[in-house]
Amino acid sequence: MGVWLEWRGVLRLNEYPQHIGFYCPACKTLHVFDERWTFDGDYDQPTFTPSLRTSSGHYVAGSQRRPDGKCGICESAKERGVQSICGMCHLNVTKGRVTFHADCTHDMAGQTAAMVAKPDDAQ
Repeated sequence: MGVWLEWRGVLRLNEYPQHIGFYCPACKTLHVFDERWTFDGDYDQPTFTPSLRTSSGHYVAGSQRRPDGKCGICESAKERGVQSICGMCHLNVTKGRVTFHADCTHDMAGQTAAMVAKPDDAQ
């Protein structure tokens, strides 16, 4: 993935120029566009096409399940009283706004939010 460099506008640059990150307010982490997406070149109000879909844990195609059919990551999180890292985020970025599709597993599914510059706690 390369080394993350400085922020320019609402985007984070990478040592690999085709990797561009942005802070997702729903997932509270960076998501990355690469050479598979078209970027309009605007670092303050960017547009990327097509949509971006990221998955983790049991939402990843072909992920392993326990013999009982349950997700080991989710069950371990429940036992420890923490939120599971399993999830899916599906979004479009248009003119500096992030539109979250209804199939997202987080609280912002179906909503639109303005992109923000690097939050204080982002790496």
